[in-house]
Amino acid sequence: MPGDFKEEYLYDMVQGDVDIAPYHDLENKIPEDMKKLVAETREKILKGEEVVPDIVKPSK
Repeated sequence: MPGDFKEEYLYDMVQGDVDIAPYHDLENKIPEDMKKLVAETREKILKGEEVVPDIVKPSK
């Protein structure tokens, strides 16, 4: 049955499953220092220097 999964799946940036979305049409509206902060934080996550907690909602 579609949507009836037996296992929980976790996706993370380090394994390449997810990433930060592009800015698209907002590129020119986001300050450069904020884009730099986002890029630096992304690199820290990939290096394991910053840990993003797993947030798993209980299944019903």
